[in-house]
Amino acid sequence: MISILDYVNYKEFLNDRLDEIDGTGRGARSRMSKSIGCQTAYTAQVLSGNAHFSLEQADSICTFLGLDAFQSDYFFNLIQHARAGTPALKKRILSRIQEAQNSRKDLSKRLSLEDSSFAPFQMEYYSSWLFGAAHALISLETIKTENDLAKRLNIPLSRCAQVVDFLIKARVVKKVAETGLQVSKTSIHLPAKSLLINKHHMNWRLKAMQSLETHSEDDFHYSSVISLNKQSKELLHEKILKFIEGFKKEVAASKDETEVISFNLDYFRV
Repeated sequence: MISILDYVNYKEFLNDRLDEIDGTGRGARSRMSKSIGCQTAYTAQVLSGNAHFSLEQADSICTFLGLDAFQSDYFFNLIQHARAGTPALKKRILSRIQEAQNSRKDLSKRLSLEDSSFAPFQMEYYSSWLFGAAHALISLETIKTENDLAKRLNIPLSRCAQVVDFLIKARVVKKVAETGLQVSKTSIHLPAKSLLINKHHMNWRLKAMQSLETHSEDDFHYSSVISLNKQSKELLHEKILKFIEGFKKEVAASKDETEVISFNLDYFRV
């Protein structure tokens, strides 16, 4: 599905989105016209001419297309930008559009993963790969005791007990008498602007380098340096973000946890 955030011109977005709905877009244009209370001929005039939809019609279009609150606000900004009568006003609204585009690139907002309650524990949690690894491993059916975890991580039982005690204190893991260790918070996201982000990435890149030494057939490593234009770069960036969104949803829906993997993705300008 196309993303509204790729557009500054609302007519271009609507033409592409309506074409996407049923191939040619003719039926979609007719249905949308009916939903906003105007003739199909007027819709065609707007989408190919100088006329504009009203804000009331824009509200009905958001409902017709099933846009969420963020997307609807963005669409209203596109309408207002197109209808603005002065360069100064167009510039002001364009800045709001660009701000929305940039904010959507922040995964903590995009995935709604911000959680202030975990903030006091972040420093220690991200000080070592052990805490994140233990947190994930405890979700497996085969890891229910400190002894199970220590064997899997290949660390002393005393160190494993320290790790588990911290995870319980941070309220991401709990110990149940009947069933043993359980995960109580499944997903933690460190904002991109956090001072701990470099440490977090370095911890798992170092583990990735160690995995290169083992040459396991189950592991996968890919490195590439490419040249591309700005438009292709932005498209690749958006596809990566969409993949991560879908990946997180798939993981959240998965109930048959049998493996823990480290998933690192590097994307940067050379």
